[in-house]
Amino acid sequence: MRSRLKLIKSTLILSVFLSFPYVLNAQKEEFRLDESYSNIKWNDFVNKVETNYPVRFFYDQDSLSNFQVLIPERTTSFSELLNTILKPYHFKAFIGNNGNIIVTNNTAFLSNIPESFYLGES
Repeated sequence: MRSRLKLIKSTLILSVFLSFPYVLNAQKEEFRLDESYSNIKWNDFVNKVETNYPVRFFYDQDSLSNFQVLIPERTTSFSELLNTILKPYHFKAFIGNNGNIIVTNNTAFLSNIPESFYLGES
C-alpha cells in the first residue's frame, strides 16, 4: 500500500513538471483585448498593453508610424491579433521569452535573443 501511494505521488509530481511548459505557453496567449484597445493610436495601444499585461514591446519607432489600431472582432490569440493589426503596414510580431514582443518589418524572426538584449546590455 505504501509503495502504491509513493508511485502515485511520484507520477503526479512528474506530470506537473512535464506539463509546466505547456501551462506557461498557454498563459502567454490567454489574454484578450476588449474594445477599449480599439480606435486608439499605435503608441497608446502599446503603452496600454504594457501597463495592463506582463509584456514589453521592442520595435523601431521611426519605422512604424503611429497608425490607428482597430481590433478585429474575431481572433484566436494575442499573437494573431498583433499580426492582424500590423499586416497592412508590412510588420510582424513575435512573442518571445518573458512576454517580450519583437515587432519586425515583415521579416521572420526565428532565433533566440539573449536575455541581456532586453536589459539594454551589450
